[in-house]
Parts: sequence; C-alpha cells; structure tokens
Amino acid sequence: YTKEAEEYYKYAFEQLKAMGEMKEENLLAELNSVLEKSTSIEERELAVIKIQDFYRSYEKEIIDAAEVLSENGNHSAAADLLVYSQNKFEYPNFPLKSSFLLLKAKYSMAETATEGKKAESYREFIKSYGTFVRDFPNSTYVADADKMHKEAIKQLENIESE
Repeated sequence: YTKEAEEYYKYAFEQLKAMGEMKEENLLAELNSVLEKSTSIEERELAVIKIQDFYRSYEKEIIDAAEVLSENGNHSAAADLLVYSQNKFEYPNFPLKSSFLLLKAKYSMAETATEGKKAESYREFIKSYGTFVRDFPNSTYVADADKMHKEAIKQLENIESE
C-alpha cells in the first residue's frame, strides 16, 4: 500500500501547503498592519512571534513527512520536501535534523541511482556532506555521516575506475 499512501500524502501535502500559504498571507498582512500602525516594540515582537509559531508547526509536519517518505524508500520526495523546508522557513527550528535527513536522502538517492547518474549523485552527496560537517561539526550525526561519506568515496572511485 506504499504507493497508495504516497498518493494520499501528496494530495494532503498540497492541500496543507495551500492552506498554509493562505494562513501565511493572513499572518504577513497582520504583521504589516501592526508595523504600519504601531510604534510599540511589544506589539511588533508579538506579531513576529505569531509568525514564528505558525512556521514551527508547518516545518515539523514537513520534516515528519520526509522521514516517513525516506523510510518507505521515496528518497527523492523526501529530499524535495526538505529542500522546500530549508528554503521556505526564515526561522528554521530543526536545522540539524533537517540537514541530516537531507544528507541521508541524498546518499540513498545515490545508492539507488541509475548507472548513468550514480557518479553525479555521489558527487552531490559528497558536496552536501562537506557542508553538513562544516555546519554541524560536533553533531551526534557526524559518525553516521562519516560512514556514508567513506562508502560514497569508495563507490565513486569504483565507478571512475571502470
């Protein structure tokens, strides 16, 4: 039932995305109204907090959905969602988890890529690995990232030696 579940997920995500964009527009309008009408720092800060609270729940839903997609082998859709999340949210609440999930999805995509795309996919993973380790050098995920990186290097060397 994985295919059917993914279809339901895609439909639900599109609906959530549309609803979220509508709510976001309303919150942004409210924030602009407060900024135009109020000189109170407290009112301005409260408006910004409302925007952040909206983003928190939306971002969490996307990350949870990306985990489920990855667990079901749909790494490309997981990566798309995570990239969307990273580009969408000005106030990321899960930068480490989101970045590691994206790194893991890119590695899985390289492993399952067609022969003609494997080398390119491993190179993209290796580049992402460098960014991840630079951004989160003390993360508990670094050991897992290192294992994937070593395997990616080995696989890329094998491909290039053929």
